[in-house]
Amino acid sequence: MSSPPDSVDSPQDQKTIRHLRTWVAAWLRWGLSGNVERWLPLRLSLHVLLMVGLAGLAAVVLWDFFAARFPSPLPADLKVDVVRLVMYVIAGLGGVVALVIAYRRQRLGEAAATLELAADSREQTKAFNERFAAAAEQMSSDKAANRLAGVYAMASLADGWDQGRQTCINVLCAYMRLPYDPPEEAPDLDTSDAREDHQERRAERQVRRTVMDVIGERLRGYPVPGKTWHGHDFDFSGAVIDMGNLRQIKITGGLVDFRGAEFSSGRVNFNKAVFSGGLVDFDGAKFSGGLVDFRAAEVSRGEVSFVRAEFSSGEVSFFAAEFSGGLVYFYRAAFSGSQVDFGSTKFLGGTVDLRGPGEWSTPPMFDAFPEGRPAGLLLPDLATDQTPDA
Repeated sequence: MSSPPDSVDSPQDQKTIRHLRTWVAAWLRWGLSGNVERWLPLRLSLHVLLMVGLAGLAAVVLWDFFAARFPSPLPADLKVDVVRLVMYVIAGLGGVVALVIAYRRQRLGEAAATLELAADSREQTKAFNERFAAAAEQMSSDKAANRLAGVYAMASLADGWDQGRQTCINVLCAYMRLPYDPPEEAPDLDTSDAREDHQERRAERQVRRTVMDVIGERLRGYPVPGKTWHGHDFDFSGAVIDMGNLRQIKITGGLVDFRGAEFSSGRVNFNKAVFSGGLVDFDGAKFSGGLVDFRAAEVSRGEVSFVRAEFSSGEVSFFAAEFSGGLVYFYRAAFSGSQVDFGSTKFLGGTVDLRGPGEWSTPPMFDAFPEGRPAGLLLPDLATDQTPDA
């Protein structure tokens, strides 16, 4: 009887070994493919035990396979192949364990970072809410100095709170809509009550002026989305406005609502304001005193509406304003006593529509147009436009 072969030379044996190597390589590629989420449901200790068990099982299976396939004892070169395959399996399983550990560490790190960000966000929101409540309480104080501090605190809060900026703006505008009786220019101060009342009105005027000033200051710079106040809504509807520095503000979007507002005294300054988007709405506003100053303002896009506005006294000046686009319209506006000045105005584009006035007894003032009226300036045909309202 011949002795067992010391090597594996038959084609069938070589084919079997190649198939085993191919299977082991494919299994290792699958295990090391990076898609380690399949392993994550198990605890790390179970991962280690599982991989050690699989390695031992693979060693036993491979050894038994070769022992059953080939005569005993196994040839030396076959033993080397078996040991090599077992080592491949063990190395591959070790790589899988390493990948799982690394991936779990990454996932845990990401989860910790997410929790930290969420905690920071909650703390920041809590801090903003506390500051908001404190500023609102100051603005409701019966002392003008406290109200002034509240206005500045609310504006400062809006600067750094993108999510709550509109809410802060709403509070500032709501303050302007509160009932207000401006101080008289020549009051009778014979009694202590009259003097005290006059002082309180002057103090309240200062607070309201500050509200307009801080809004104007925030709209004066160039817009930065998410950082500045441009594009937000400002509701001054029905407010009594007798002072405010809105000089050089830039209206780029949103709604600035002055519907039904009353400009009865003092000076509201829109000098060199730039209207390049959104809607500025003066519908039904009453211009009954003081100066509303639009001198050198620019309208390039968007709309400025004076529908049914009443110009009964005081001055509204568009002197040297420039209209290069957009739409400014005065449908049913009543020009009954105010001095509305369009002197030196440049009509370069867009439309300024004064047709269909509610009253034209004190019409706006324009320079002469030697070369003809600009195409964008639409004036009323007095024979047909002054019809009574239905």
